[in-house]
Amino acid sequence: MKKILASVIFITLLASCQGNNLNQEILPVNNQLESFSKNGVNQYYPLEKGMSWKYSLEQFQNDKPVNKFTNMEISVISNQPKDNYNEAVLNRFYPESNIQPYKTLAKQFNDRIELSRYMQNEVFKEFSKAGSDYITVLMSPLEKNKNWEGRVFQGGTETIKVVGFENIKVPFGTFNALKLNHQLKYNNGKEDNLYYWYVKNIGTVKMHEEITMIYSDETIKFKSVGYLTDFSKKTF
Repeated sequence: MKKILASVIFITLLASCQGNNLNQEILPVNNQLESFSKNGVNQYYPLEKGMSWKYSLEQFQNDKPVNKFTNMEISVISNQPKDNYNEAVLNRFYPESNIQPYKTLAKQFNDRIELSRYMQNEVFKEFSKAGSDYITVLMSPLEKNKNWEGRVFQGGTETIKVVGFENIKVPFGTFNALKLNHQLKYNNGKEDNLYYWYVKNIGTVKMHEEITMIYSDETIKFKSVGYLTDFSKKTF
């Protein structure tokens, strides 16, 4: 059984905005976490230690419902200011599974958010480098139809585009959310689309993720849709 198409990891995006004016002041860079949290792009991706998000999940295989995972939790377990960015580690947890994914490293710059996977031995170490499991998920200025290259992988391309604003309702509330599209085009002509909806100072309130895979002669499309059910922030 051989996987032909490149697999796509859930990339846990946390961010958002309300209103149509996305012009934001770019603050000078320093070593304080506040300089990053006040910047417009980073308001879409809040990463204070102790923040946590809970999602209900709906999953499908070739449009037929499956119940492998029905809940997902994400938490910020550490953050640390660097010379020109803020670095945070995210933990994604599936309560119904004994198998858990790698942690995610997030870097908040004043004009963009970068993600890569992390693994833990004695300390956190970067699992992959730019051009592999590395991706710029948000980039300033976030204007409608702005697009940029997503993750680099063999067998296709990824383009990320700002779609605009959309009113959506999830268990946690009703929001005018910023919507982004990740379009995956494979060399064999197939295509997948991932969508994320962000709300200011909360993060990702909805996600639609899909991947097409080929096993032998069978084509399978997996989909997962997540809805925010709870958002909290612990005080340290």
